[in-house]
Amino acid sequence: MLGLILTPKEMAKPSSQSVEATIIISNKDSSDTIVRKIISLYLVGYNFITVKTKDERISTLQRNTIRELVRRKLVGTEIISETSNEIKLQTLLSHPELSIENALRRMSLITVSMHDDALQALKNLDKRLATEVIQLDDEVDRFSFYIVRQLKTAIQNERILKDIKLPNPRECLGYRVIVKFVERIADHAARIAEYILALEEKPSESVFQKIYEISIFARTAFEDAIKSLFKKDYMLADQVISKVKQYCLLKMK
Repeated sequence: MLGLILTPKEMAKPSSQSVEATIIISNKDSSDTIVRKIISLYLVGYNFITVKTKDERISTLQRNTIRELVRRKLVGTEIISETSNEIKLQTLLSHPELSIENALRRMSLITVSMHDDALQALKNLDKRLATEVIQLDDEVDRFSFYIVRQLKTAIQNERILKDIKLPNPRECLGYRVIVKFVERIADHAARIAEYILALEEKPSESVFQKIYEISIFARTAFEDAIKSLFKKDYMLADQVISKVKQYCLLKMK
């Protein structure tokens, strides 16, 4: 069966207001301030972001900060031009090239990997592995920012909502909550790795076994929860909730 979708001109293409934005900075602006400004514009869907100064050069520290941000945090974004007082970024990746589902799958797999590696680093007091776990948190952030960007765009554009195969804007809000929780789990793995760097000796076998038991349960619950999402399996989701509640009650006794 063939169908025809008529899309108003203003919905077929984003308005110029949502395509390009400019940030004016000075040498007094901290790296954190610049990072926050760029990320906020990336998240709301701007395809071109220009960072420029009025009369001064962009400092070496600020320039390196922007380069690192683009490389480590912004999926599909490249520096397309650079002068002494201006850096222009373009987001080249669009929703059909990396679906929200695939981005969330990748984000979840990295999170599980961080969890496993943090546990292994604790067992062997492997500080090199702990450092790698902390670095992987940037990868999770990259996919998190990308998904949030796509969800915000989809809420405003029905055509894009259909392209990413979500039935209505409410689903976007649901995915936003899920992304937030996955990101938080990755943050916890990174925090564990940070604590490992401060340790001077391995935990005792008995202490590690208790941590290991809780850790494996948490990992299994997370993997089953993600599986229930992608398979749209209500029964599995309900089982995960019940098991977690029972486990918590058992541990409180």
